[in-house]
Amino acid sequence: MRSTLKFSNNYSQLILTSIAMTIDLALSEFEELWAQTNSPLNEESVGLEALFHTPPSLGSGCHWEIQLDAEFTLSIWDIQGRDDVRVQQIESKEHPIEFGVLLSGCISSNVGNWNQARTLISGGGIQRKMVVDYHQAQPMIGVCIELSPARLAMLFPGEDGQLESELEFLAKGDDWQSILYPPNTAEIARVVQQIRFCPYRGTTKRMYLQAKALEIMSLQLAPVLAGGDTLRENRSAEPEILPKLKSQTIAKLHYAQEIIQSRLDNPPTSTELSQQLDLSDRTLRRGFRSLFGTTIVGYLTEQRLQQAELLLRNTDRTVADIANYVGYAHLGYFARAFKRKYGINPSDCRQRKAQA
Repeated sequence: MRSTLKFSNNYSQLILTSIAMTIDLALSEFEELWAQTNSPLNEESVGLEALFHTPPSLGSGCHWEIQLDAEFTLSIWDIQGRDDVRVQQIESKEHPIEFGVLLSGCISSNVGNWNQARTLISGGGIQRKMVVDYHQAQPMIGVCIELSPARLAMLFPGEDGQLESELEFLAKGDDWQSILYPPNTAEIARVVQQIRFCPYRGTTKRMYLQAKALEIMSLQLAPVLAGGDTLRENRSAEPEILPKLKSQTIAKLHYAQEIIQSRLDNPPTSTELSQQLDLSDRTLRRGFRSLFGTTIVGYLTEQRLQQAELLLRNTDRTVADIANYVGYAHLGYFARAFKRKYGINPSDCRQRKAQA
């Protein structure tokens, strides 16, 4: 059975195709749904902690993000999905070092399965394109720890001051990342519960959670460093067969680019765009990906970040004002997307302008 679900918001309308109760999304569409759901005025986001609500189209519940320090983040998940969700990452991308534990739920991909029985260690490096399935018959409850290779080297330096040699497999740089699935244990699960029900506040809370995050990392790495687990190399997904395009269609797709560039703060929905160009929605989306190597939402994100970078370097407008101007509803999502592309925070980009 095939059905089409439509979800509207202030910025765009995503067409989600559900097959056998599975929602298919590109990674950029999945991230955009979360960004559009969470307001920059979220009163539950305080200081270095932020609460993100699950998009209603995907389920209920939320996840918390706690910035333990500049390059060390802890996320706590408590999400009840509505349907299974399949997320396709169509391009290789940089990936931070990530440690994850699930107490409930299951996430599978073309490189392995992550569930209550096995934890996840996703090394830093280049992540191949992936297809990830979120199986949501059970609530998704667990934690995720992210940190940069530089931060890991500060935590575990070798004699030369660089990352301890035993941990070098976690920092592949421009090479393909390593992905491991060490076993879950009662001891790891106990630490996750301590994190979920942390009894402290403020600075003491951050100190406590940082210690618990390190404890989880140590417990996950113990069997790996002892030789009890083996690296599981990534496999490339099968290449997608994309359509051959007529010259008239190519011209219309270039015009679609121009329309998106002129409406970054309030882009047309895919339905509006296809009607304006006299193309079917399927031809528009598949043709755009074939011609430009990215989805419409991916291209929109790229253009927004490029415009934001120019404004940060050449104007005195605030970061929040620029984020809103280029169409980001949530300042935190803007900051993370900006750093992922340029390697620095928006505020650092502004400071470099002032120092120039």
